[in-house]
Amino acid sequence: MSEFDWTELTVAMFYRTPMEKVYRAIATRRGMESFFISDMRVDGPKAPRKPDELFEKGDSYAWRWLVGKRLEGEIIEADAPHCMGFTFGEAKVRIELAEEDGGTLLTLTQYDMPDSESHRVYLHMNCRGGWIYHLTVLRGVLEHGIDVRDHNPATARSAAVDWRPGEHEEFAA
Repeated sequence: MSEFDWTELTVAMFYRTPMEKVYRAIATRRGMESFFISDMRVDGPKAPRKPDELFEKGDSYAWRWLVGKRLEGEIIEADAPHCMGFTFGEAKVRIELAEEDGGTLLTLTQYDMPDSESHRVYLHMNCRGGWIYHLTVLRGVLEHGIDVRDHNPATARSAAVDWRPGEHEEFAA
């Protein structure tokens, strides 16, 4: 048995940006589309959320990455401007924000992950690398107004460490 807890991972990134601005980037369609996904639909209790409308607990989402992979889930936590959480395939993600040194410390925890050899590779290697990449893209967007993602689905592989669409069908959304 491993002493390492394979059921969760945590990454953190500091932004020289006010906490409210970082929160809007992680808790609105326009924000998420600026650094993380290609397009997103978020449905509230009565109607779809507008691009700049904050997510609320209980909202459902459907999004597509630049590489074409799709995912559906639910917003499970929304406490502006401190934290936001959502289901993420077989796992969950919680993003916490804290003011620090004139900026914002973002701490992302992916948890409730299955623990098998293939999940260790797929979720720890691929997701950790993906989160670090996308949180770095977010720094470029927030601090410099630059989105460095490759927007060509045929070549946008920088979001994957080990996974390519179609190669690991047991993980297809």
